[in-house]
Amino acid sequence: IDFLGWGLAGTSGLLIYLSLLALIFAVSFSVWRGFRVGAAWVSPVKRLVAVLPGIGPPLATLALSRFTWNLHLALDAGMDLIPALGLSFDNCEASQLESARQPVLQSVAAGNSLHDAFRLSGRFPARFLDVVQVGEDSGQLVEALGRLSRQLEQESRSALAVLTQWLGYLIWLLVAAFLIMLIFRLASFYVGTIEGFLPK
Repeated sequence: IDFLGWGLAGTSGLLIYLSLLALIFAVSFSVWRGFRVGAAWVSPVKRLVAVLPGIGPPLATLALSRFTWNLHLALDAGMDLIPALGLSFDNCEASQLESARQPVLQSVAAGNSLHDAFRLSGRFPARFLDVVQVGEDSGQLVEALGRLSRQLEQESRSALAVLTQWLGYLIWLLVAAFLIMLIFRLASFYVGTIEGFLPK
């Protein structure tokens, strides 16, 4: 009996249902695996997500926080500046910062200050540039980067928490709508069954 009117009844309906579940699992696993290994299609997806309102800015802030923290740790460990920058770019996982890798490394290699290299790349916000400049001028760049990374991480996590809450509300509404539709379908089936037994 097809209670929902979707054609999912009997053995064929069961096979269709199981096939859909398998397809959803396969697609989800492929997407997760692609992000893990850095597949070719991941970069366009990341660029698309980066421009989405409500999602892009917190993710960009989180990526900048990760870059700042990695640079702080590398410089605090005594690593040379250019290898430290390369390591930070490798671990930030942000396409908008990855495009600044070569300009920044080339500018630093040419003898420019770190602040000028970041500014000329055009990929770093003014707040980040101000902290780097003050840190370089005062000789406390490592400490300044550490403080900024913690502030950025807290801000991005707060924004993502709000976003997660709204997504939870959206999922709840979708589930509620599905349940309401299911109730009406079952009620319609029940009434139709009763009417089928009534004398004409």
